[in-house]
Amino acid sequence: QYAQAVQITEILAYHLTAAQEDIKALQVISETTIPSAESLNILDFHFSDFGLPEDATTQATVRMFLDLNLVQDFNIDYKSLCQWVLTVRRGYRSHIPYHNWSHALSTAQSMFAMLMATDRLQKIFSRLEILALMIATLNHDIDHRGVSNSYIERSQQPLAQLYGHSSLENHHYNLCIFILNNT
Repeated sequence: QYAQAVQITEILAYHLTAAQEDIKALQVISETTIPSAESLNILDFHFSDFGLPEDATTQATVRMFLDLNLVQDFNIDYKSLCQWVLTVRRGYRSHIPYHNWSHALSTAQSMFAMLMATDRLQKIFSRLEILALMIATLNHDIDHRGVSNSYIERSQQPLAQLYGHSSLENHHYNLCIFILNNT
């Protein structure tokens, strides 16, 4: 049983993790050449990612972690950050109209803009709490199915059988932890 669980975990990690060529493409854009927060417009509370190329959305995400000094403060390997961001993006279902990567990016960008707008929030939260906030905003709806918990439970979908109540929230959390442990 344990060996089977390990095998399933390896298969899941393989299919969820971003492709190596995508990781390399993002990684080549070094920390110094990733577009600035100003040019990406991610400091603006009226930010919209509509029309933004998908590559720019991942660059914007990396830029947020850089500008908040999370990469430096937590000694995050740049390649690992790129892999994690791309894997999280891949974890969102593109055909879902609302709970998708665009929604995750908008949520993270709102948190980033608030944190950067004043030193006050960065003094209230510890560095670890800021890292947790950014991770949470990007993962809060990962692999959302586009339906409610109530629907999942009433239709007896596997998520309801696996988690019981708050199926989606438990799934988002567990997938977030899985990705953090496997990138």
